[in-house]
Amino acid sequence: MAKKALMSGNEEDARVFLTKRQELENIGAGLQTAAAMAHENAVKMRQMHDKLVKDINNLNARRQTIKAKAAVARTQERINQTGAASAESAMNAFSRMEDKVNRQLDMANARAELDSQPIDEALALEEKYRGMNVDSSVCDEMAALKAQLGLN
Repeated sequence: MAKKALMSGNEEDARVFLTKRQELENIGAGLQTAAAMAHENAVKMRQMHDKLVKDINNLNARRQTIKAKAAVARTQERINQTGAASAESAMNAFSRMEDKVNRQLDMANARAELDSQPIDEALALEEKYRGMNVDSSVCDEMAALKAQLGLN
């Protein structure tokens, strides 16, 4: 429509069409930004949910470890009552079992830390540069249309 207005010699109407197009493009860009933010929030919520599930699983594993340690303590008490010689070998076995359980817990906690992802810096920069003002582009586009139509 801007081309037709320029061909008719009405530069002001062409400017109105170009301005309206620029406004609609800005609205579209804003809607795209909102959609991207909504998607990003959904991803973050999913990550948070997954982290909470992992934390719950870790806590359950720790609870089982505590129960196991309590059983070891009860058993150790019984062993202490039976005799010193057999108690030392049993104690070593329980220490090995406790070390193994502690290693498993450490591995689970390390896995949980590795699974957490950092914030994407590229998305943050993209957000920063989307808000730049483009009003001068209407004048540039008007000049390009004039040049294309030979109306300098």
